[in-house]
Amino acid sequence: MQRLLVAARDRRVLARIETSVQIKWPPADLRTVAAGQWLVQAAREHEAEVVVVDAAIGGVNDAAIDTLRRAGVAIIVLAWDEREITRNDALARADDYVLKPFGPLELVARIDVALQRAGERDEKPDDLLMVGQPRTFDDGVLTLDFAERRVLVHQRPVFLTDTEFDLLAQLMRCRGFVVPSRTLLERTCGTESDEQTDYLWIHMRRLRDKIEPNPNNPRYVLAEPGVGYRFSRAYRPARTASKQLLQ
Repeated sequence: MQRLLVAARDRRVLARIETSVQIKWPPADLRTVAAGQWLVQAAREHEAEVVVVDAAIGGVNDAAIDTLRRAGVAIIVLAWDEREITRNDALARADDYVLKPFGPLELVARIDVALQRAGERDEKPDDLLMVGQPRTFDDGVLTLDFAERRVLVHQRPVFLTDTEFDLLAQLMRCRGFVVPSRTLLERTCGTESDEQTDYLWIHMRRLRDKIEPNPNNPRYVLAEPGVGYRFSRAYRPARTASKQLLQ
């Protein structure tokens, strides 16, 4: 039985979440909290496995998110647009986000993936920093720091979810080579089912919207229809030090 905590005041949002959860987990134990400052206490008392936070609620700080993440709790943020999330550094560190209005199947799918990621959070080695692998990328437009999991476009910070960043990092590790969709799903979403390829496409579309100068004509993340994706080898790191831009 899943134990979920929802931080929201909007009755319509609460009703939609309850409907979503009942579709996937009929016996789920769902509780609510009306203020962000009570989030950790309520999660501890409820022994929550998943916390769904409406960005509109306010009162959620870094300490709360850190405490939940260390406890292995999956965190999903609901927002009308990404600006609601990027204005709050704490919410930007959640496992994933869902834009409102959302469908029941989309929400439970995101919760499923977030649960898997939260369970692996303390166990998964940071294989992106293996010896011989680049720790930064900078071509003058796109800047990445893999150690700090930070991304800039034209020197401006860009918010990526954990899934989006991991997808980008996996492609960067195999730069110039095609990474099969099944491999990307298994390494970043915890599943290799072909039925999840639409879910992967959604993440890739959002990733392109955030990092590509022209998402409809991408220069970085390229698709190989029926096979997978690759990060273009044509764009090489610029000489400018990434760390200077990321400070």
